[in-house]
Formats: sequence, C-alpha cells, structure tokens
Amino acid sequence: MQVASFFGEPISKGEKISYLLKNWKSILRIWKLESRPNSFSLLLKHGAQSNRLKSFLEKNNLNYNETLFYTYWLDEGAVILGLIKEKIKGLKSISRAHGYDLYEEDYPNGLPYFYQYAVSKLNRIYFISNDGKEYFSKKHKLEISKEVSKLGTMDYGIGPEEGEDIVIATCSSIIPLKRLELLAEALAKIENIEITWHHHGDGPLKTDVIDKLSNAKNITTHFYGHVSNDELMNFYKNTYISLFINVSRTEGLPLSLVEAASFGIPLLATNVRGTSEICNSETGILVDSDSSPEELAKRIQGALNSKWDRSDIRKFWEMNFLGTKNFKSFAKQITEL
Repeated sequence: MQVASFFGEPISKGEKISYLLKNWKSILRIWKLESRPNSFSLLLKHGAQSNRLKSFLEKNNLNYNETLFYTYWLDEGAVILGLIKEKIKGLKSISRAHGYDLYEEDYPNGLPYFYQYAVSKLNRIYFISNDGKEYFSKKHKLEISKEVSKLGTMDYGIGPEEGEDIVIATCSSIIPLKRLELLAEALAKIENIEITWHHHGDGPLKTDVIDKLSNAKNITTHFYGHVSNDELMNFYKNTYISLFINVSRTEGLPLSLVEAASFGIPLLATNVRGTSEICNSETGILVDSDSSPEELAKRIQGALNSKWDRSDIRKFWEMNFLGTKNFKSFAKQITEL
C-alpha cells in the first residue's frame, strides 16, 4: 500500500471549519486540556488531519478491528489517532516514547501539545529505555499499559581495532542541546597530543564550535555535514576511532552511541536520562552532565589512555541492541495486543 504523506500537506481553513462544525463538543472538551497559545487552531488542524487519515483508511478498505496503529513519537501522530478514536471506539493504537516526548523538565517548550489527551487514548506505550518507563510511571499516575522496547541497529561487524592516530568522533545536530561547543572547549584544553575530530551532522552553531579550536593547532577537525546512514556506517566500518563522544544536555537513549558501540568503538558520554543503558563500565565512561571543559578534558584523556576490549563492547551491544533481535521481539509483542 502506498504510504500517505498527507500529514505534511497544508490544511485549508475550510477543512478546519468543517471539522469544528461536526465535532464541536469533543473539540471544546479536548481544548480545555491545553492552555498554551495557538492550541485551538492546532487542535482543528489535527482534527482535519484525522479526517484525511480516516478517509485514506476507508478508501483502502482497512478493517479497523484488524489494524494496529503505531506512532514512532508520542506527539501529534498520537493526538491524530486519538481524535479518530473519538469516532471509532475499537481502534487500537500504540506509541513509542523517547526524549522530547517524555522528559518534560528537559525542554523549554514542555511536552508536545495535547500530550495528556494523546496518552489517555493509547492502548500501550513502549519506552526506549528503562529510565524512560520509570520516569513516566512516577510523573503520570495513569492506568495505561507500559513496556520497555529498546531500539537497535544492524550488524555491520567490528570496525578497525588499531590505528596510529588519536581519533575521536561525534554524530549529532550542531545545536545548543548537543553542546559541541563544550566538547570543543575541552579539546582546546588538551595539549601535547595530536587529535583528529570527525563530526557527522550540521547545524547553526557549526562556525562557533570550529572557532573555539582556532588556536588549538594540535586538533584537526573534519565536519562532514549531513550524510546518509549508509555513508556513516561505512565510515565507522573503515575508520579507526579511538573514542566516540556525546556530551548532550539531555537525551532519551542515544542511537548514535548504540551505532558506535556496534562497531566496538569505546564511548564517552554525559550521564543523562537513559544514556547509562548504553554507555557504562562495559562500553565506556560516563561523565557528569555539568562537567566543566577542564573536567571533561581530563576524562577524555583518561578514556584515550585506557585499554578497551572492543570485542566486549560489541558483545554488550549484541546482547542489548542488536536490531534484528529487538525488532523481532517488538513485533511479537504488538501482534499479541
């Protein structure tokens, strides 16, 4: 079946008005749950999107009772499914929950709009980390089925285990949340050793980050911008990397660390949310999230001077994050709903 792309298409004013006129009672009830600006217009937009989805399903003769609806993020997709369930009571829907759609205190704008409503309409939530499930259970006293289903990555084999140079790697957007400027400041504190830094990803702070190393002649940087996943996996497979680093202010459970560990690359990451479920004593080093550049520099040097068994790192990844195993387990769970 062709995948519908109508969620990204503009919603006309007429569609919003039509949805309001036909569903005004439920709209007013749901709207009262969200006090933030522009919530009414956004709710009408989601309502119109739910109408489009409902028409698409009917056109393709999908049996609602035999269909399980799944959203990868607990955000607007879950709201749209909730609005459909206002009309189709037997419909089943589930969602994953990661980071921005879970940890309210970590994001200035709070949780996605109509979050409580979306959650109330789900049959089950699958958290990508144990930390996420525990956080949600303490934060929201709701009677809803909750499970942990960790993500995973494909097995490309181990990467190079030896190299002559000291090489670090990072992979993320270059935005304040990822704090690459902190990493740059820390690297600038490391003297007397040559370090090559490879970064995949782009963002508005790229120039600022690179500028912080303008006087660090011992640091060579390679910033590649956005690349395909195949290109990234090929890089890890064929490039010796001494240490993979993530210094984010917050995370869910970083897939970038999971990918690196699958190649046996040692990790260094900030101890935030579910990060310790991939970066731990078996795979790398955790650092305090509020580490200063000086403290971070010392921890990086310590990690670079440590001897790592890359086969053991891969074994931990295989036991916990092998994609074929985790996805098969997830598929089994949802078919039993």
